Amino acid sequence: MRILEHTFEDSAPFDLTNRPSLLVATVRVVQRTRTGQHVQIHYVVDIARHGRVIGTTDGSCEMDSLARCAAAVVRDTRYFLDGVR
Repeated sequence: MRILEHTFEDSAPFDLTNRPSLLVATVRVVQRTRTGQHVQIHYVVDIARHGRVIGTTDGSCEMDSLARCAAAVVRDTRYFLDGVR
């Protein structure tokens, strides 16, 4: 999901180019549901630091509003990052 990568790149404190990778957010789409003309995705995010999972979050959104999902993933990841500093 390039939109998710771009959202992380544009969001402080995440700098994907200049810092070593200490935090990993693994996004899995667990289900896709079609309702009429819309496709709803349900996802799970595992957030790991130094190879250890420090949190898991999930959510859902329509395929045509992936930017909203990406913003939620970044917000949740920031919450877990702040909790372990």
